[in-house]
Amino acid sequence: MKKFWKVLLLLGLGCIVAGFLLAVILSIGFWDEIVRNRNYFSINEDNYWEFFEVRDYYKPNRRGESYTKEDANQSYFYEVPAGEQITELRFEFALGEVSVLPGDTFSVRVTDMFEGAISSEAKNGIWYIKDSLLKEGSVFSGYAPEIEITVPKDTLFEKVKIQVEAGDFYIDELLADSVELWLKAGRMKVDSLTARKSLTVENGVGEIIIYSLDGKNLSLDNGIGATTLYGSLTGNNKIDCGIGEVKLVLTNQKHSGFGYSVDCGIGTVTVDGTSYSGMARKSDYNRGEADFFELFCGIGRIEIELEN
Repeated sequence: MKKFWKVLLLLGLGCIVAGFLLAVILSIGFWDEIVRNRNYFSINEDNYWEFFEVRDYYKPNRRGESYTKEDANQSYFYEVPAGEQITELRFEFALGEVSVLPGDTFSVRVTDMFEGAISSEAKNGIWYIKDSLLKEGSVFSGYAPEIEITVPKDTLFEKVKIQVEAGDFYIDELLADSVELWLKAGRMKVDSLTARKSLTVENGVGEIIIYSLDGKNLSLDNGIGATTLYGSLTGNNKIDCGIGEVKLVLTNQKHSGFGYSVDCGIGTVTVDGTSYSGMARKSDYNRGEADFFELFCGIGRIEIELEN
C-alpha cells in the first residue's frame, strides 16, 4: 500500500511539473517562432507600431525621431582596440543568429539591428557583448538580427560565459579554463570545445550539440530540451535531466577509473548498454574513481556510450 501511494504521489508531482513547463514553453515559443520563420513576421511601416501597440514604450532614435523599419535594418561593426589583452569573454544575447568564428582580431559585425541595440566593450581583460533586443524592440523589425563574432584562432581564455535567451548560436572553436553555456530556447552548436578546469551547461527547452569536446568537471542541467556531447570528460561530472534527453558519446573512457551513480525517477538511464529505470531507482558503480558521473534523471532519458 505504501508503494502505491508513493507511486501515485510521484505521478501527481510529475503532472504538476509538466503543466508548469508547458506554460513556459508556450510563453517562450513565440520568440522561437520568430527565429525559425523570419519572413512570416515581416511587418510594414504602416502597421508596425499599431500591430504591437507599444509605440510609447520605445525611445526615439538618435535623430530624435520615431524608429522606422530602416532604422532596424542597419549593419554595424565593432572591434577591440589592437593591443588589448583579452582573457575572458562574457556574451549575452536575447535573440538572433549568432556565429563565433576564428579571425585576425576580436570583432563583432551586426546586421538587421537598431543602432545602439548592442554594446561591445573591452575592460580589465574582459570582452563584454550584450544586446537589448527585447528591450529596444529590434525583433519587431520583422527580421532576426545576424551577429558575427571573430576571435583570434587558438586563443586560450581564463573564463568564457555565454547566455542565450533564444535563437541560433554557432561556435567554431573555443578554448578556456572555465566555460559556461546557458541556453533558454533555440539551438546551440559547438564544433570544438576545450574546458580544462570546468564546464557548465544549462539547457531549458532548446537543443545543444557539442562536438570534439575535451572537458573536465561537467555540470549539466537539462530541462525539457535535448543535449548531446561528443568527446572526452574527466573529473567529477554531474548530469541532471528533467523531462528532456541527454546523450554523451565519450571516447577513450573505457578504463578502470570510470565510475557512475544513478538516481532515477520514472525516466531511463543507460550507461554503456546497461539500463536503469523504474520508480526511485538508485545504483552505484565504481564510486570514488577518478572520472565519476552523477546521473540524476526525472522523467526524461540519459544515455552514455563509451567508445575506445
